[in-house]
Amino acid sequence: TQCPLLTSVAMQSWSLRKCTASITCLKKSSRWNEALHLLTGMRQCGLQLDVVVHNEAISACAAGREWQPALAVLEGMQRRRLRPSAVTCNASMSAFQRGRQWARALQLMLDMPRWGLRASVVTHSAALKVITYNATISACEKGKRWMHALGTHAAMRRHDIQPDVISYNASMSACEKGRQWVQAVLLMDELRDRRLFPDVISYNALLSALEKGARWEIALRIRASMRDDRVYPDVISHAAVISACEKSNRWELALACLAGLPEERARPNVVAYSAAISACEKVQFWEHALALLQELERSSAEANVVSYGAAISACANGQRWERALDLLGQLGRKGLEPNTITCNAAISACEKSGQWQRALRLLVCMKALKIELSLITYSASISSCERGLNWFAALSLLEEMQVAELEPNLAIRGAAVGACEGGGGTADAPRLLRSISSRASKHLHEETLATPGLLVVAGEQLRWHGFPVASPLAALRRRIGGPALRQCR
Repeated sequence: TQCPLLTSVAMQSWSLRKCTASITCLKKSSRWNEALHLLTGMRQCGLQLDVVVHNEAISACAAGREWQPALAVLEGMQRRRLRPSAVTCNASMSAFQRGRQWARALQLMLDMPRWGLRASVVTHSAALKVITYNATISACEKGKRWMHALGTHAAMRRHDIQPDVISYNASMSACEKGRQWVQAVLLMDELRDRRLFPDVISYNALLSALEKGARWEIALRIRASMRDDRVYPDVISHAAVISACEKSNRWELALACLAGLPEERARPNVVAYSAAISACEKVQFWEHALALLQELERSSAEANVVSYGAAISACANGQRWERALDLLGQLGRKGLEPNTITCNAAISACEKSGQWQRALRLLVCMKALKIELSLITYSASISSCERGLNWFAALSLLEEMQVAELEPNLAIRGAAVGACEGGGGTADAPRLLRSISSRASKHLHEETLATPGLLVVAGEQLRWHGFPVASPLAALRRRIGGPALRQCR
């Protein structure tokens, strides 16, 4: 195909210089995709491309953190028998490091002598050490060992090896996975003190750490300060801030942040929507939650099990069991597999709405689908039995918990007692009540009573069935100081 920019072979040299300069400009603005399109267009025009223009294209990929296109350009040079220069290797090394492709970076250094390139011993050793340390920090981050990551980071300075932005990014990401937001903030401050320039990955690692710590105020300030470093928030940045607001029960801010994304030229992803839906769930705004789910379905982002789980939980809090079951059914129709969280939310919706038979049927379905049953599953199911006065099912579920080695808490035992009381299973109630009293005496410091009068109720029922509990109950009252029991007088 004839290139319109070239009218004669004599203009090729001038056009090559001009196009190379254009790729350099694209590199500075991280527009790597356009740089590669221009490189391809130059080749189609019949231009004899030199090493310099390839170097600029690889550098553009490195600036955009795209190691795979950088590798493709490097391999293309070798196919065309263009010998890479030291600049080529440095640019490729940068792309591999930013993409955490440590093995490729090391292999590139080993290939340099084959191309007639010889880095100085000092340069080669320093580069090798930084790559090795960064690979170690990254491994610690993936293994969720934040203390080891910070220890490795500190060791770099002790051995006079200067951490780069990649080192700090990996360390902050390790802190995020370890829920150490204070350490992440300190690392960002240290990065600035060393006159390094944080990029969007640096900010996203910090914002994610703040999100895990529910530090919404700091997260909002950090996001606002990104432009001071000429870094623009992406959808990951915004989603982290929305999640931080959601975890802090700042539902108004979470929804405001989501609504403001179009002004930021950011398209919300499923994480942002799921966080906003969860924020609505916590304040029992089930209508808002369903509206957001519908908006998510209409968007280019695809709803996942997390977003459906949040919406089902919102319906449960709003006692909208029919909507909850409808959403659970939609999961299967969309090819998504329900999990413990979504099923628990649906069971809870049925329990809160008095639909105890449906709740128990859902429990049976969970077993058939081999979905893991949790303490929450049994708690909601036994509470359903209490509402339905189904003492036999309640006791059966308690036995299942023992087989599964799940320890029922006081609330679960209390619900089972209620089912026995109302359903005519009075012969089994004393055993449960004695168990409640014994467990409360031994482990009251480990959990808070769901119902302050539960111990008093247990004692009264034991007395009713002829068990001598006056002395043990008095001893229990002395043991715990009586604060919970006094509330029931």
